[in-house]
Amino acid sequence: MRKQTCLLIFLLGAIAFPGFAQQAKLKKAQFYMETLNYEAAIDLYKQVLEKRDLPEAKMAIAEAYRKLNDCANAEIWYAQIVQLPDASPFQKYYYGLMLQRNGKCEEASYWYEQFLKQRPYDVRKKQLVKACAYRQELLTQKDTIFELSRPGFNGTASDIGPAFYRDGLVFGSTRIPEGGSATDRAFFDLYFVPVSIQSDSTVYGQPTLFSPQLKSRFHDAIATFSNDQKEVFFTRNRKVEAVEGKLSVNRLEIMFATLTDSTTWGNLTPLPFNNTAYSVAHPSLSPDGNRLFFSSDMPGGFGGKDIYVCSREGGLWGIPVNLGPNINTDSDELYPFFHQDKRLYFSSDGHFGLGGQDVFVTRELEGGDWEAVENLGAPVNTEFDDFGFIVSENGLDGYFASDRTGNDDIYHFSQQKATMPVPVADAATPVVPEPVKSIVLNGRVVNHLDGTPLAGASVQLTPEACGNAVAGITNNAGEYSIALTPGCCYKVRAEKGDFFAYTLDEKICADNLKTPPMEIQLLPFRTETTAEKIVPAIDKSREQTALFKTGNSKNTDNNGSIAYLLNIYYDFQR
Repeated sequence: MRKQTCLLIFLLGAIAFPGFAQQAKLKKAQFYMETLNYEAAIDLYKQVLEKRDLPEAKMAIAEAYRKLNDCANAEIWYAQIVQLPDASPFQKYYYGLMLQRNGKCEEASYWYEQFLKQRPYDVRKKQLVKACAYRQELLTQKDTIFELSRPGFNGTASDIGPAFYRDGLVFGSTRIPEGGSATDRAFFDLYFVPVSIQSDSTVYGQPTLFSPQLKSRFHDAIATFSNDQKEVFFTRNRKVEAVEGKLSVNRLEIMFATLTDSTTWGNLTPLPFNNTAYSVAHPSLSPDGNRLFFSSDMPGGFGGKDIYVCSREGGLWGIPVNLGPNINTDSDELYPFFHQDKRLYFSSDGHFGLGGQDVFVTRELEGGDWEAVENLGAPVNTEFDDFGFIVSENGLDGYFASDRTGNDDIYHFSQQKATMPVPVADAATPVVPEPVKSIVLNGRVVNHLDGTPLAGASVQLTPEACGNAVAGITNNAGEYSIALTPGCCYKVRAEKGDFFAYTLDEKICADNLKTPPMEIQLLPFRTETTAEKIVPAIDKSREQTALFKTGNSKNTDNNGSIAYLLNIYYDFQR
């Protein structure tokens, strides 16, 4: 009997242990994904697939190849995923993106259409409906001409995160410090390089360590300074010790210091909204010093890393606020830079672009709204990662980082406005006024989640240099009818209490109004999501210099719903 019992235990163990081994590999693969060690994650996920067909493993492999900018392999894996019954609309979007980057634009357009069927109000719709032509537009310089150069202070190490400081630049570099050995392990440290203009040419001095007081045992980079140059905010990585059997975790945090004399930095403190549960990084201080923009994967975002802003009053920082779905996507938005002209530059691999991280720009409007995001196009953006874009006060030049040559380097750009021809009216041609006709905009407002009509929603039409603003209120069927002025074009905005407002990207013109009624979908402030939860974890065996660049994680609160902050007004265009 004992022999039989021992045999039974052995057999059960033989069955159970492979399952345990698979779970261990999955867990470790998730660690590698979180630490951006995509090559190691791919290897483990493929080992899992040899034993078991797991859709989540295929999804992770596709994402990992996409993050590595290996579009050929990413296409192969996304092709399998989009055939699954539970394939998400975003996976169809990224499959289209990989197809397009591999030169298969017509196939890509089909998958963009499938994506838009499920996400008809996505912020990328304007570009996706003409994706092939839009990509060519991005590759062609238009009204703004950029001239690029690679400064000589770049070395063989990674150089990223330029910031203006006094008569030069502060940047992060993994170069071997002075007096160090080539065998020393390099971490990002802050360096300063003097910049001067001599005979109409930009001259760069020799980079030196920026501040011994700000140097730590690990990574320090991505800085921003107050206008009086007496405050600095920068990104530092720290280790969060293991708890409850989990491995140690590396997080990013923002540190703050003040200038105590002409060259010494002191009063080094972490910002109050740093947290051991998530990363906070890439600070950009507004010119008035009262707001700090940054990137974070804190819970309550739209996926990956989002851009937030925090206000300072009386020396105290308030609650971080997500900039909303006009700017943030399901992927990563990083490296914000807020200019004095109210333009916000940032990098994203979620918005439609040329590849990897592209640089985008938007402009802050009254009431907390933001203009539609625009891609800067070539030559700033390439098929590789382009990030950390900063602009001088006069807006004519600046710097950014890129790995377009296979190494992270800092580039200088100068720009000027091209002269555009001004159309001249033919005075000999008599102007015949159009007959006045009645034009009515009809449509309905519905709940984005279930399509139910929204009664009492306000639909506001703001004219562009003609006529007066008009508005309407929806009836019990969610319907509205608003009379338009012939010859006028309008921006359309819909809003209702407890829902995100929505402003159309495209204007509505009375003279070419589409016949079908226009449906506007509003998303409630709090929604349930069926998105998969990805457990954040870090493999302590690998310190990631890439933590300062890109990453992807999704965060939800305990009940699986995305908790949106309600203390700012957003346009909802997703």
